[in-house]
Amino acid sequence: MPELFQQPYRAISPADFWSRWHQIFKNTWIELIFKPISKFILYYWPYSPKFIVNGISSMCVFLFSGIIHEYYIYVAFEKFTGDQIKFFILQGLAVCIEYIFKHQFHQVYIPKSIGFLLTFIFNGITASYFMQPWISYFVQRQAFKYSLMNLIIRILSDKY
Repeated sequence: MPELFQQPYRAISPADFWSRWHQIFKNTWIELIFKPISKFILYYWPYSPKFIVNGISSMCVFLFSGIIHEYYIYVAFEKFTGDQIKFFILQGLAVCIEYIFKHQFHQVYIPKSIGFLLTFIFNGITASYFMQPWISYFVQRQAFKYSLMNLIIRILSDKY
């Protein structure tokens, strides 16, 4: 059985990040979504460019993942926010743009440190969509008063 994660915090691009994330589901998404969508496209449009086939198939995987995560939010909080779908669509677009960029401008070298920084910033920005429903829930439910952060604040405020 593969490890669940392969150091995603070391990713130097969106595609690298997702290649390190959730290794257990990777083959499932490839077999159940990516390959069937690719075959469907190639059956009806046999001369489609590879980047189009891979891009559409990849976006379907990200969309499906967004729908699954949105379902979790709906079950947990009884509301549909769309934030999970936004997160996964943005991540999928970043992977597709990266693929196109690498193949159109393969002579351009981006240092790993710059790739890491850009990936870190992008993931930090888009993570707000992923985390928003959870944060809203805990704020609304006043879970903060039972949190570790609240305990730390109370301890520090008692001392000063």
